[in-house]
Amino acid sequence: MDLSIDIFTILNIIGVFQGFFAVFLFLFANKKNKKANIILAILFLIITISISYGIIYFTKLYKYFPHLIRISQPFQLLIAPMFYFYVKFLTIQNYSFKKFDFLHFLPFIAFVIILIPFYLQDGMTKIKFIETIYHDGNKILLPIIIWIIVLCYSVFYIVLIKNILKDYKKQIVNNFSNIKSINLNWLNYAINIFLIMNICFFIIGLLKLMIFQNFNWEKIIPLIATVGIFSLTYKAFILPEIYTNIEDDNKDINEQKYNKSLLKTENIEYNAKKILEYIEKEKPYLDPDLSLVSLSEQINISRNDLSQIINTYFNKNFYDFINSYRIEEFKRILLNPENDKFTILSLAFESGFNSKSTFNDVFKKMTNQTPSQFKKETKIYPKG
Repeated sequence: MDLSIDIFTILNIIGVFQGFFAVFLFLFANKKNKKANIILAILFLIITISISYGIIYFTKLYKYFPHLIRISQPFQLLIAPMFYFYVKFLTIQNYSFKKFDFLHFLPFIAFVIILIPFYLQDGMTKIKFIETIYHDGNKILLPIIIWIIVLCYSVFYIVLIKNILKDYKKQIVNNFSNIKSINLNWLNYAINIFLIMNICFFIIGLLKLMIFQNFNWEKIIPLIATVGIFSLTYKAFILPEIYTNIEDDNKDINEQKYNKSLLKTENIEYNAKKILEYIEKEKPYLDPDLSLVSLSEQINISRNDLSQIINTYFNKNFYDFINSYRIEEFKRILLNPENDKFTILSLAFESGFNSKSTFNDVFKKMTNQTPSQFKKETKIYPKG
């Protein structure tokens, strides 16, 4: 078997092996969100299949297995939808596929149907096609058009994913008093890599179409994908996993129209008083992991009613509502002379915070000064 192998092909092969290795890692990763990891494994499998064309084309393997030609091409239209569903499964607990979700896969199905006549052709016809597509002025437009479609398709899904993350951030502050552990760095990194890869593919297509037509720019595409796969695999395991108790029951508390709530004004006022009395007496905010769900269980008020009261009656989200009490607790114990021997950070932890950066950010937001500035002023001008 006479195969053509160069450095680009070797890197392409490494990328494919790296992709399959990532699939294995994600399938058996010891992380909480198993469903999301399965979707991520499928996503990496699709990417790996998509870049495998480089091995088939540049090694001339297609001459021996012509019916592999263009098999991987439709899978490019699965990458963006699978990334979208990965974000869904990652950010929404107990998310499951809905009956209309199959619409996201229609472009892939349509592309397969379009390619059926090609798949049914004999091997020699397929070989002739693949050997002339990058050298025939009429055929060169085909891969360029496909790359443009994939780029636009990807950008569309990136917008959808950004909107999911935007809504997710709103849900976080309405459900948790500590958001330090809810890290979106991995998703933001993955989105950026995903976008950069598609832009690179598009630029390569333009270079091939407009200038340097004799250079095999197509060889660089699997190389870029290989770097992307390696980078994403590495980051996926070193960055923290997103995990929350936000459920998708199609009645998200942040999207509720509170004016349709059964809570009457007198009930809101009664429950608001009940909430204040409980918080001031029991100080649940001292628990760094306090959430909307846990507080609703303690006060015996439904999660949605509690959220409505905090959002509409107190005009705050849950995050700011609880942390305002923590800030006041910090101020109180800071002014106690017996606590002068303790550091600001230790007093912050004593007040319910579990992160220095979160404490500093919240304190600056609510007082317009740093904790150190506040301490200095109170020592110079003691209150009372």
